[in-house]
Amino acid sequence: MEGPANAAAGGAEAALEEKQLRDANVRAQAALAESEARNRELVEHSSYGIFRVSLAGEFLSANASLLQLLACKNLEDLKVLNLSTDVFRFPEEFGQFMITCRQIGFVHSAETELRRKDGGLIVVRLHLRYLSLPGPADALEGVVEDVTELRALERQLLQAQKFENDRAACRGHCARFQQRHRGHPRLGGAGSRAEPQLSGNCGAFCAHS
Repeated sequence: MEGPANAAAGGAEAALEEKQLRDANVRAQAALAESEARNRELVEHSSYGIFRVSLAGEFLSANASLLQLLACKNLEDLKVLNLSTDVFRFPEEFGQFMITCRQIGFVHSAETELRRKDGGLIVVRLHLRYLSLPGPADALEGVVEDVTELRALERQLLQAQKFENDRAACRGHCARFQQRHRGHPRLGGAGSRAEPQLSGNCGAFCAHS
């Protein structure tokens, strides 16, 4: 049979353990709140557009970068739009991405065109992740990177390279033509009838060679 001293010691020990558990719980809750705050700050200040939509394409949440990309003033402005029917330039792409997300859980680095609320178009690199949420409905989480200017620059570089290749090919054609018909009174000589015709075929390329 335990004496009063032993009972008091046991009660004190139990009280101490309970206090330690409460303190540990408070510390864990504080660490969780701090982690959530850091994550929210990271999302809000990210240069990438981050959002969550229902499987029907209804916007549930979004950060400031996505609002800016889609020319929306606030979240309420964005929620008027549907990702599938209003934002995707080609709505059938959303359906294809949805199928992929259901099958393997994600879509990675897919390029597509999105329509802004003001009617403008942007080219984006899109990442989607399927979310199995507690409750009746799942959702999609997405990250978009605006690559419009990058793709425009690439097109300009390709056009410039094509121009240089065409001009080089034309110069070579002109040189071969002149060598082949040099001294011919009707084809290669100065003032011959072939000279204007050749210049007409080559156009601006030969004029700048």
